[in-house]
Amino acid sequence: MSSDGFNKTIIINETSPVLTVKLDSAISYRAIVKSGVCGTEISNNVEIEGFKIYTSISPNNDGINDSWIIDGIHSYPSNKVRIYNKWGDLVFAEESYNNRDRVWNGSANNGLILEDQPLPDGTYFYHVELSNTNVKTGYVIIKR
Repeated sequence: MSSDGFNKTIIINETSPVLTVKLDSAISYRAIVKSGVCGTEISNNVEIEGFKIYTSISPNNDGINDSWIIDGIHSYPSNKVRIYNKWGDLVFAEESYNNRDRVWNGSANNGLILEDQPLPDGTYFYHVELSNTNVKTGYVIIKR
């Protein structure tokens, strides 16, 4: 680890600025863009979100897409996940969502519907709070 807290430095050439890297949430990265013929280094803060929220699940117990996976959610261990139906009723709530034992499988665990009851196919709306200032919202479709 460097004296300023970074574990790994990634060099990006200005002439070909696209770089694909598999990120590890346990590593702090620094990106350096090499600029010009002399190779002058320009250092900027780079925000790497490192997660993806999928927009559908098919909880039919076939072993494929049976639960709602949020890639990279482990990087935000204090997260809060909420799922609402089309009327705005909270049907699922979980803190520290982790894609394993704290994961949504298309069943209700909160609200007007009895817990652990499968929700009907349709569109639901998510509110994923990664931190106090980083909130993601969107929709997810259940199709069995």
